[in-house]
Amino acid sequence: MRRETDHIERAGLVAAVEQAADSIVITDTEGRIQYVNPAFTAMTGYSSAETVGQNPRALKSGQHPPAFYRELWGTISSGRVWHGELINRRKDGTLYHEEMQITPVQGSNGEITSYIAIKRDVTERRRAEDAQRLLAAIVESSDDAIAAFTPAGTILTWNRGAELIFGYSAGEAIGKHVAMLVARPGGLAYLTAQVLQGNSVSQFQGLCRAANGRTFEVSVTGSPIKNAAGEVIAIAAVLRDISERKKAEHAQALLASIVESSEAAIHSVSLDGTILSWNQGAEGIFGYSNQEIIGKSAAVLAPPGREGEVRECLGAVRKGCTVGPFDTVLQGKDGGGVAVSLSISPIRNPAGEVVGAAGIARDIGKRLEAERKLRESEERFREVFEHAPFGLCLTRLDRRITQVNAALCRMLGLSKEEMLGTAWAQRTHPDDLDSFLRSMEQWWKDPSGCMEVEQRYIQRDGNVSAGVV
Repeated sequence: MRRETDHIERAGLVAAVEQAADSIVITDTEGRIQYVNPAFTAMTGYSSAETVGQNPRALKSGQHPPAFYRELWGTISSGRVWHGELINRRKDGTLYHEEMQITPVQGSNGEITSYIAIKRDVTERRRAEDAQRLLAAIVESSDDAIAAFTPAGTILTWNRGAELIFGYSAGEAIGKHVAMLVARPGGLAYLTAQVLQGNSVSQFQGLCRAANGRTFEVSVTGSPIKNAAGEVIAIAAVLRDISERKKAEHAQALLASIVESSEAAIHSVSLDGTILSWNQGAEGIFGYSNQEIIGKSAAVLAPPGREGEVRECLGAVRKGCTVGPFDTVLQGKDGGGVAVSLSISPIRNPAGEVVGAAGIARDIGKRLEAERKLRESEERFREVFEHAPFGLCLTRLDRRITQVNAALCRMLGLSKEEMLGTAWAQRTHPDDLDSFLRSMEQWWKDPSGCMEVEQRYIQRDGNVSAGVV
């Protein structure tokens, strides 16, 4: 009866080993394989027939140094159990991670008769752990603030980016309520409500507060963290400080507004001369609407026969040069000439490459007309000044003569060269000098009026002449 019971027990043990999920290998004291179960074949690809009588070194991957195996054999040959993890190679050449425990089997006299190794393939587990470690490293090294908090608002995790953005260390933040980070509570309530319903919220904009009290705008992406039952147990939030981006957007909008409202014609073209943008000032000066001109060549603004000047300017811009400002005449929609002061500058992309050109044209028609009228006025003045029948001169504030007409030169018997740069008082008779200077001082106090003084002058030859100033 005992023998039958032992047989049943051994049969049950063999069945358990054969059906075990873990790989089981039995070797003799020299390391020759005596038995492998089906799980070993499933894990390594080697059948029992291929392995029995062979040494397990066929599984070596070359990933461990010889000292690793010396330590393993030293442990089990001394009668102790070895437990560890190693990387082996399957029959198809692929590597796998296994946890292995080797137990020495001792005979009745205590001598080691064989070894039993129980192996478990942990490749997928290690791959998942590596992926988790990589993900954790990515989260920790991110410049964005990445945190998780409970549905009740208690902060659970806090990465380096969160420390940098908010100014709180992990120790100061974890366990606290997320409300301490929020400057606009309504946004937090909305985000939490949405995520707790199982929804992800992407790029929601809110206002946060740092440890030093500074408020700043953020873009938040919130996602639910669920348990195995699908219940939301936490909220993951990725926050990016967009305050600088907002400032840049505001600056760009302001710049665009300035460009659009400018009276100057401001437009941009590609390097082949195609017009890309056109402000209201350009519409007013040249007569083309935005819809009419965008997409056309800038050569439409060149008067007939001068289209080559556009190519020359673009050639200079391609080299990174700024052209102008210079005065020129362009052509409006009505075919008439438009006098402008034109400057053309290169437009560069973030890499510094020239990708287009910006042109600024200012209507100088009124200025040219004013200059023409001024020239005509000056010419009339010179005509009157030069041919007046009485003596005329102009002086600086220091009372030295800057211009003198022919009549005055004749009166004093001096040439223009002798008169220019001299003081009027030098030509005044000594007996009349004091009264002349007093009159001049009085006049300087109220230069808006006129002064009329009768006095004598000394001519070149010493004779005295009289006149009225």
